[in-house]
Amino acid sequence: MNFDVNVLAVIAAALLGVAFGFLWYGPLFGKVWMKLKGITKRDMKKAKKDSMAAPIMVGILSKIVIAYIIALALNLIPFRSVGIGALVGAIAGIGIVAMINLEAALWEKQNLGLFLLNMGYYVIAIIIIGMVLSVWV
Repeated sequence: MNFDVNVLAVIAAALLGVAFGFLWYGPLFGKVWMKLKGITKRDMKKAKKDSMAAPIMVGILSKIVIAYIIALALNLIPFRSVGIGALVGAIAGIGIVAMINLEAALWEKQNLGLFLLNMGYYVIAIIIIGMVLSVWV
C-alpha cells in the first residue's frame, strides 16, 4: 500500500470541507439548525466566541484525518476521476459516518431532522474531500 499522499492536497481538501461547514450551518441551514436545536439568536449572541475555538480546531483536525484516509483509499484505485472521488467520499460518508451516527442517534433518541441535517453536512463534506483529492493526489 502506498502511504505517500500530497499533504498540500490533503490540507486543501480538509479546509474546503470546513469551509463548506460554515456555509451549511450558516447561510444555508443555520436557521433550521437553530430551530432543531432549540437555540435562539439571543442564545447565539450569549455564546462566547472563544468557546467556539476548540470545536473549530477539532473540526479542522478531524477533516485533515478524514482527508488523509480518503487519500490513502484513493491510492488503492488505479484510475481516478472526480466521479470516483465522489463515490469513495459517498461510501465513506454514508457507509461509515452516517451509519455509526445513526446508531448513536437512535440510542440517544435524537431528533430525526437534526440527524439528517448533520449527516447531510458530513456526507457532502466527505464527498467534496474525495472529489478534490481524486484529481489532486
